[in-house]
Amino acid sequence: MLRVPTMPRVKGSKLSNKWIRKTLPKAEPAARLLCFHQAGGSAQFFSSWAKLLPDEIEICAIQLPGRAERMREPLCDDPKDLLLALQEHLPPLLDRPFFVLGLSFGSLVAFNWIRQLRESNPNLPKRFFIVFCK
Repeated sequence: MLRVPTMPRVKGSKLSNKWIRKTLPKAEPAARLLCFHQAGGSAQFFSSWAKLLPDEIEICAIQLPGRAERMREPLCDDPKDLLLALQEHLPPLLDRPFFVLGLSFGSLVAFNWIRQLRESNPNLPKRFFIVFCK
């Protein structure tokens, strides 16, 4: 199983752990938008989106291993391991209403994560947005 230790939150840091990238962290957001990037992409794709949404919504882009600042980590080649890692690292984001957006390959990852989430967590996304997925 893929095990990636979390990074402690550093004051002023945009990273709460290696899996979550927050462009403009909010102290008490009313809701969160969890964004899953495309294959070959990174969480950086969503960095400009925070300025386009209302202030009460926090964008949390999910950064997969082998991308951007996680480039030195091996890619996850087993979808089950990836889902287990997401299940371990994303629950801190589910303490308030949230929405999920998946871009291409990220839509497949997000869909399967939500399916898994249904079995273990009463908090489900208010909406799931799929962008560019066959």
